[in-house]
Amino acid sequence: MASTYLSLHYHVVFSTKNRQPLIHEGIITRLHDYLGGTIEGLGGFPQRVGGVADHVHLLFGLKATVTLSDFMRELKKASSVWMQETGGVNGFAWQEVCRLHHQRHRAEGGGGIYRQSAEAPPEADIP
Repeated sequence: MASTYLSLHYHVVFSTKNRQPLIHEGIITRLHDYLGGTIEGLGGFPQRVGGVADHVHLLFGLKATVTLSDFMRELKKASSVWMQETGGVNGFAWQEVCRLHHQRHRAEGGGGIYRQSAEAPPEADIP
């Protein structure tokens, strides 16, 4: 009997509210670790997490049974609370919209999430 394997990979970029540089050097690595752990806790498969003071890049896989909008809402909510409580950034929030790049699965992994390319993959904004 034949079986089907579906692998959904996403490159998502989301910014701090108003692109404020609130992710300071003292917390950035811990935030990236937290985001990776939260992705896993929500049923995703973290592959790369990166970013700078005003935005993050996430490369992760999801099972076909996981709704991307629900997943992102929970991830952003949990990490906002974490940034307020652990990061010490009162009133921290993410932008409501994030940028989604659909990733084709490649053996070398998502090294491209740290650089910009003139030949960008298909993208869409999701709330």
